[in-house]
Amino acid sequence: MNEEPVSWERVEGNTYAVVFEAPKNKDYKEIRVLMGCADNSIDLITIMRNNETTTNRQNKQYQSDKKKNLEKKRLKALSKRKW
Repeated sequence: MNEEPVSWERVEGNTYAVVFEAPKNKDYKEIRVLMGCADNSIDLITIMRNNETTTNRQNKQYQSDKKKNLEKKRLKALSKRKW
């Protein structure tokens, strides 16, 4: 890509998200490119629509293991409560 990104952010650890404008033939405005950096290499993790158009399932798929475990524990604790 020879375009300047709209924005970029550090997601967690060595993972970065870069937002670019989507191609004209797409029905959404922006794409989000997730990249992992380690040592002297940059690895492509995934390309997806930007956050405003992603589903809950897609957002959970790219969460860290730590966040997933915390969410599982929270949901388990909620299910054990007596209402």
